[in-house]
Amino acid sequence: NFYAILTGMNPFPNVCSSNEVKKLVKNGDRSFLDSRWKEKSYAEGRLTELIHWCWKQDREERPSIGEIVKFLRETQRNSKHTTTTT
Repeated sequence: NFYAILTGMNPFPNVCSSNEVKKLVKNGDRSFLDSRWKEKSYAEGRLTELIHWCWKQDREERPSIGEIVKFLRETQRNSKHTTTTT
């Protein structure tokens, strides 16, 4: 769960039932994702992009597992270039 990796929280912390979570998601509900995550670091910004991509209501617009892997590899590769060493 990329949301939990980024925020350290469950996407729906007050919902206990996975069936209830499914119902919320089918109705278009998504957890709040503070836009400031985009600005924290390159990797956190990219993870925020990925979360929004995965949260598309239309499943045809969501990434495949291959696209997710490619996205994460690109993020890892590019984060090495954006990190400065002191």
